[in-house]
Amino acid sequence: SDLDFNQYFSLSIPRGCEVEALEIFTPDVMQELIAKCKSLNLEIVNSHLFIYAYGVLSSKDSVDVLYDVADFFAKKLGPVLARMKKPTDALAGITNNSFNH
Repeated sequence: SDLDFNQYFSLSIPRGCEVEALEIFTPDVMQELIAKCKSLNLEIVNSHLFIYAYGVLSSKDSVDVLYDVADFFAKKLGPVLARMKKPTDALAGITNNSFNH
């Protein structure tokens, strides 16, 4: 739910891009972020998705998580972002709340 999402993440959305953000952050996308990205930060800059992991990725499993997240976003959000005039404006960043404390 939205409440659960807000417990884990803070979303930066530039003014005037709220509609685009709603197109991107559907309930299934938010649930995927909660399930797989609790230890990650994500950012869209110039049509590129950056996934940040804090600390050292010391196992194949930790690297596989990054690939799974990137694959999910490419398949799920690629078509949505392609329809938007300025997809990079719709999302300044998804910040993991645990890194803000």
